[in-house]
Amino acid sequence: MPETIVVPLDGSDAAEAALGPAAAVARRTGARLVLVSSRLGGPGDPDAYLGDIQTGLDVPSVETVVVRDRRAPGAVDLVAGRHPDPVVCMRTSGRSGLRAVVFGSVAQEVLRRARVPVLLVGPAVAPDWELPTDVVACVDDRPASRSMVPLAAEYAGALGSRLWIVTVVPARGREADPARAAAFEDACRRLVEERAESVAPMEARWRVVHGDPAEEVIAMASGFPAALMVMATRGHVGLGPATVGSVTTDVVRRATGPVLARAFYGFD
Repeated sequence: MPETIVVPLDGSDAAEAALGPAAAVARRTGARLVLVSSRLGGPGDPDAYLGDIQTGLDVPSVETVVVRDRRAPGAVDLVAGRHPDPVVCMRTSGRSGLRAVVFGSVAQEVLRRARVPVLLVGPAVAPDWELPTDVVACVDDRPASRSMVPLAAEYAGALGSRLWIVTVVPARGREADPARAAAFEDACRRLVEERAESVAPMEARWRVVHGDPAEEVIAMASGFPAALMVMATRGHVGLGPATVGSVTTDVVRRATGPVLARAFYGFD
């Protein structure tokens, strides 16, 4: 679980929409909330702006940081690197993938640069979002995707939530080659069973579903009140050509809970 939750703010109402989920996680876990702004593209008086927000937050521990010589992606990277076990929590509109977000168009750059998880708060997440009853880890057979399961288990345990592990088998694969799809489904079931066992003593429920990856993941999330989704942002979901990046974009835009994502560039 994170010891630090870094929230980048640029003075806009949109950016401040990340504060609710960030504060909810901080209250449950005891993590320190770090509010970050920049003099390059941020509010006119970032010190006063962050101070006002700090005063209005009901969290155990909060600090403010104004970065004076770096724009948003560099500022976030710098602050996260100086704090223990950080996660970045930021708002994204989802209007154009992951690009239209706080500090201008920087979410994709933050994901690219960050070596830590990023909690993306999409437009369907309510301002008063509280803790989820379920954490849903979306996995495939790639190392990057598998590595997200222990992270999902940590969050589920700390938040007092149930853990689900889900893998999607694209429906078109079954139509084109039923034998190949059946073999892949068996492999998926073994994968999720193995992942579930790896997070003992926590009980992990698992599911293998068929269909469009984004649609099935969103449908899975919609079955639970404001579930927290956990996804890698590289590789494939199931066998289809849709990358996790594109699936994550769709999920962030439509999910009623935040999406915990991590970029794994260079993984096969």
